[in-house]
Amino acid sequence: TSVSNLLSGISNLSISIIADETIREFILADNPAPTSEYLEQYSSALSTLQTMISQNTAVQNIYIQTADDRQLCTGAYSKNAPIFTGQEFDGMNSTYGQWVLFSDGKYLNFCRSIRNMYHPEEKIAYLKIILDSSALRRFFASSQMPDDIYFALWSQDGQLLTHNLTDSNRWLLNEADTETLFRLKQGERISLHGPDGYYHVLSSRMFHGRLYLTEFALDKKNVYRRMILIIILALTTLFAVFATVQIIFYRHFLVKPILHLGKLMESIESEDYSVQFNYKVSRELEQLTGRFNTMSKRLHFL
Repeated sequence: TSVSNLLSGISNLSISIIADETIREFILADNPAPTSEYLEQYSSALSTLQTMISQNTAVQNIYIQTADDRQLCTGAYSKNAPIFTGQEFDGMNSTYGQWVLFSDGKYLNFCRSIRNMYHPEEKIAYLKIILDSSALRRFFASSQMPDDIYFALWSQDGQLLTHNLTDSNRWLLNEADTETLFRLKQGERISLHGPDGYYHVLSSRMFHGRLYLTEFALDKKNVYRRMILIIILALTTLFAVFATVQIIFYRHFLVKPILHLGKLMESIESEDYSVQFNYKVSRELEQLTGRFNTMSKRLHFL
């Protein structure tokens, strides 16, 4: 929802730009040479644009280029470098004002043409709104977000725009079939398996169907199952060690003394009354062995 609201803000910002009277006056201005009137129009439009960008902290820059190559730009830019690439122009010219999206990894470029409201087939300017990709990543790096949730943002043609996957799970980008992802309905999911486990994959359509947000969630069932097996194995090992210790204790302090006591009894039956029980035994047998030694001494004395 937060990502969708952020992208809706971009769309609403573009509508405000296109509908603003001062910006449209600059775009439609017919002043090949700078005049005081033109400079006033330029200053007024630039001030309006700067006010708009200040109200949306996620927006990095806003670029406008008119059909006669006049420019209106906010933020840092190089005057020697073109503000639109050839690919962006081709994308905007192939649509009737719809969004086309491009990414250089760090920034997302939302581009669209501005049409003449009286002659919709005529393109009077081009608009580019640049969004910092980190604004999207912040939603998935907050303290309220689990650390095993990842995302990828795709354009409708399957172009990967940005993501927050790590080196260990970047294989998901190769395994994920965008056609399958884009056909998923709300609540539907698929599962992918890789070297670091199973992932549930969901996809959400947003920004008028121009963008798809894919979420990758690590399947914790296997993790929990592994933890349970480790706990069971640890308890079994502990029980086995305890049982072994008990058996050793039982044999050493109970079984062996009783067997030895039996042999001494046989010696007494053979009229050898000098035998004495000298083994260290448990408290349970001390009384019995003590009585045996007393009996043996008395018999020997008699």
